[in-house]
Amino acid sequence: MHDRLIHLIYHSVATRPLDDAGLLDLLSQSRARNAALGVTGMLLLDDENFFQVLEGPQEAVDAVLASISRDARHQGLTIIIREPVAQRAFSDWTLGCTRLDTSQSGLTPGLNDALGDCGPGLTGVTDGRARKLLQAFRDGHWHSRPDADGSAGAVRHEAGHTAHASPATALQRRRRPARGVAPLRFGAHDRFSVAFQPIVDVGRRRVLAYEALVRGRNGEPARSVLDPLRGKALYRFDLQARLHAIQVAGELAHELDRPCQLHLNLLAGGQSDDDSRMRALQDTVDAAARHGLQASQLVLELSETEAVDNYARFLARANHCRSLGVQFALDDFGAGHSGLNLLADFQPETIKLDMHLVRGISRHGPRQAIVRGVLRTCEDLGIDVIAEGVETLDEYHWLRSEGVLLYQGFLFASPGLRQLPRPHYPRVH
Repeated sequence: MHDRLIHLIYHSVATRPLDDAGLLDLLSQSRARNAALGVTGMLLLDDENFFQVLEGPQEAVDAVLASISRDARHQGLTIIIREPVAQRAFSDWTLGCTRLDTSQSGLTPGLNDALGDCGPGLTGVTDGRARKLLQAFRDGHWHSRPDADGSAGAVRHEAGHTAHASPATALQRRRRPARGVAPLRFGAHDRFSVAFQPIVDVGRRRVLAYEALVRGRNGEPARSVLDPLRGKALYRFDLQARLHAIQVAGELAHELDRPCQLHLNLLAGGQSDDDSRMRALQDTVDAAARHGLQASQLVLELSETEAVDNYARFLARANHCRSLGVQFALDDFGAGHSGLNLLADFQPETIKLDMHLVRGISRHGPRQAIVRGVLRTCEDLGIDVIAEGVETLDEYHWLRSEGVLLYQGFLFASPGLRQLPRPHYPRVH
């Protein structure tokens, strides 16, 4: 069976500085080993730190990591991310490398310019987690200094990290083929519609994604549809609503100038067995393909306020989706009790700051302090941050001054019933 493609990102501390000759010897050995195992990646380093991305079949990546762990040239190895990916970011490089501690960066023979200042580099890498974390390291995150006794010091920017357990082998089996959307049957509540609200990138002044929102047939609030549903009926509706939203989004996609992502809500808790939940996720991906959407355009939103019944099973299902290209967002961050645990154990590609945390933030010091800490942590982990529920210019200007670029809220556009609204972009002070 074909081994699942993963990437792994780690940081470690050099036991002694490497001169160019020592670095080129390290690269020669590493590139030969990586080529033999089908592993690619990128290494950034300075006099004191190594920061590396490895990608390839999971058994091969783990074998390379085991070899790296035994290398006496560094210590204090910390795994930041280990997760499935749909495709490689560094397919042309068995090991690209850039030094950050010398004016000769990118010019030393045998070194690549990963940062794009002296030739091809990150400019050709997709805007995924690996690129974001490499940029974060370049900007001073994940740097340590050896203590006086030679051991690794504390990381300057503290952030959660984890080595994900390998996904269950059973999740690699092919699921049943695509099938048509079954009709909804929920008594008096079998009629509903879907609205779409844009998520905008104000830096590029473009729509990054649209979130699909459940509405009544005539635009009534979602609660009018969801409140009467309980237990398994709610979880069946959860799937059917996603499939219907994908169908409508596919019909409206011709209105867009460029492809964008589609955010869909996901109930991840337990009301059905594992096989049923896996089929529900696979049905979501299959429906996207039928309606002209790529799996990489799907972002499944998990609310922080909903309890995940079993982290191990949830992570296994999520990693299966990630291997297909699907991304995840943690919604309502700051509204529940499990947000930090999910950041540490799961690391979604995106978090959405809860609207109650955003509300009136320009005049609320404690909220400002919390959001600053969240932004720094997410930068360390390569996680995008969306400020949702932004309604006033004061809220926007404060968040923009802190570097937030992604927004969703009435200030930009209201949800459109069965339509894709065009956003308004406010001016920056």
